[in-house]
Amino acid sequence: LARIELEKARTMRQFLILSAALVDNGEFVVRCIAVESANSRQDTECIVEIDVTINGECSSANVVARLPTEGKILRIANWSDTQRLSGALVELNDGSLLEYESSPNTSVQGSIAPSHAESLLEPCPWIAGLHSAESTAGQACNKRIVVGVSRRSRLYFGERILSDACSSFILTPTHQFLSYATLGSRSQLRFIPLSALADYDPLMGSEENVVTLGEGYEPRNVERGSRVVAI
Repeated sequence: LARIELEKARTMRQFLILSAALVDNGEFVVRCIAVESANSRQDTECIVEIDVTINGECSSANVVARLPTEGKILRIANWSDTQRLSGALVELNDGSLLEYESSPNTSVQGSIAPSHAESLLEPCPWIAGLHSAESTAGQACNKRIVVGVSRRSRLYFGERILSDACSSFILTPTHQFLSYATLGSRSQLRFIPLSALADYDPLMGSEENVVTLGEGYEPRNVERGSRVVAI
């Protein structure tokens, strides 16, 4: 993208790759989205759909559509579910969540709608989400799981604080755990089953789930300042 010019393009940031396909004429088409930055006089920003076409040494890019939101965008992120490459999670500056969904027909623009996930209690520059979580019984409950770390190092699951001193985290659908590292003199690597997050109900949560969300599953001591990079 650094070498491809976009016609009438404004300043863009946070590029995400959604899909890549080889078409009949041998061209390779990559569908991306990005945030079109607003100027100081604008209160809203757009999600921009971009198609990058690669054909040998020749490459081109085309802005397919601009999808407006109701505020300025803090973060966009791919769903951690590998099968959900066609969509993305969008967080506004106030912590509210939206969902972008691309159209199966590349000639039709995608859509943005309010997320089914609970908004975060405060804005979180680092977020991750599952589009379709599984319950303890192993059944897909179609519940969104979104977690994020705020600038004050608080780890949120919706409006619930999972940790008030978190350095980093990672959602791993393969292992079915949320893993995060804590800050402080006694740093730990903690694990919360994704099924516990899927089953958790703030109004009717069981005592077992409350304990699991608070203490995690078999925490391990780590060196002070450790960060989760990959699992």
